[in-house]
Amino acid sequence: ARHIVSLHGSDIYVANSRRLCQQADGFVFRSADQVTACSPYLAEQAIRLGANPERVHFLPYGVDPALFPERERGASNQHAPIVLAAGRLVEKKGFRKLIEQADLFLTARADAELWIAGDGDDRQTLENAVSAKHSDVARRIKLLGRVEWSRMPELFRRASVFVMPSISDSRGNQDGLPNVILEAMSSGAAVVATDIGGAEAVIDDGVTGIIVPANAGPRLGEAIAELLSNPEMREGIGLAASERIRSQHTWQIMARKLGELFVG
Repeated sequence: ARHIVSLHGSDIYVANSRRLCQQADGFVFRSADQVTACSPYLAEQAIRLGANPERVHFLPYGVDPALFPERERGASNQHAPIVLAAGRLVEKKGFRKLIEQADLFLTARADAELWIAGDGDDRQTLENAVSAKHSDVARRIKLLGRVEWSRMPELFRRASVFVMPSISDSRGNQDGLPNVILEAMSSGAAVVATDIGGAEAVIDDGVTGIIVPANAGPRLGEAIAELLSNPEMREGIGLAASERIRSQHTWQIMARKLGELFVG
């Protein structure tokens, strides 16, 4: 039987933070027939821990376009713009930074709102960050709490801009490739993501989304403001993103690539 290891993010963080885990992971990687990783960073870490570079493959997740269909052209311009973010409310997701920079884009459009879907240990921290904002901005930031997965397609289609503001947290933990990025792209949302994790591997900056450096000060908020102020740019990026997912990142395509590793 072939031995294939798949990496998703926190597994590498645990290996890097504990010496015994590094040794165990090194043995697993050296003995693996193939190793897959959902981001180039994780692939590099597997090689550093002992995996054969010729057997390590960047293999992102996929999307079912039938579940996350592309919106109608111009649909996001027919209502007040929503800037959407989604994920566990933990430090590495970068939601606190997003809230801190909300003035930059919420003041660009007086009717815009920021919605953050998810729950987690940082909820109180984020609530405090919202409360610290000027009241006109704070009232337009909604912490939605836990959202059922079945409701996410509706949220993605409603969003004018989707944001994944990932950072490397204080312990060195960081995202692999959050699947919400791919789902938002499939839905035709214009995505803004930081260069942490695997976003750069699936987003052509300025074409199928916007990539900003995670440590570039206000650049995140400025990129969102630019998209809110430019409906044509926003729709063009969303359309290109949806086409990218359908041509390169469906589950069917990813399953075929994984299957080739099992029989190769």
